[in-house]
Amino acid sequence: MRPLLKKLLNILRVVLGIGLLYYVLTATGGWETVLALRHYPWVLLGLLALPLFGAAVESVRLGLLSRAQGMQLSFARGYQLVAIGTLFNFAIPGGTG
Repeated sequence: MRPLLKKLLNILRVVLGIGLLYYVLTATGGWETVLALRHYPWVLLGLLALPLFGAAVESVRLGLLSRAQGMQLSFARGYQLVAIGTLFNFAIPGGTG
């Protein structure tokens, strides 16, 4: 894939994500919660850090499990697999994730 096309697709993904977040916050009245969290920034930081930390722990665990089977799995690749599994867990019903 061409580097320019790849960069444009990444920008499109970010814009789409921000647009969807804006839509959800507007449709559900979530802006009040966002404004309330402004008074407690440590809560927001914790809410953002918790899933990232959990995915990092899962990535390390997945790397250890793959190493026990004689395969090498980098932390970054394991993190990507955890992210894909999480997406499947939320988007597809059943035990796919």
